[in-house]
Amino acid sequence: MPAAYVLPARSRGRAARNGGDTHVSKDSIRAAIGYWLATEKPAVRGFTPHDLRSTMKSHMRALGVPRDISEMCLNHKLSGVEGIYDRHTYFDERKEALQKWAHFLVACEAGSNVVPITVAKAVQGAG
Repeated sequence: MPAAYVLPARSRGRAARNGGDTHVSKDSIRAAIGYWLATEKPAVRGFTPHDLRSTMKSHMRALGVPRDISEMCLNHKLSGVEGIYDRHTYFDERKEALQKWAHFLVACEAGSNVVPITVAKAVQGAG
């Protein structure tokens, strides 16, 4: 039977303790990132799962996704009175936003929206 989660728990024991199916732990993702950084030593600064969420949020806004919808895609709640009164799920809007994000990632993987990162040289006379 397929898992109900995009990133299901690999541990059968953890899944069993959570009704038979659950998501991967945030600690597992953090550990996997740390392992990759330590073993592969890529030329990138260290980052966390939260940095990935921040990156997604920034790109979604650049793709034209409204602020409230991008917040909901990150499972953030609307704040204040609006969050209390607005009970709509915005499922279709979130689905469209996540499809935009997926298309963006596919384009990046294919090499079309990728801009090489270079080290900027210090501007002479600046300071």
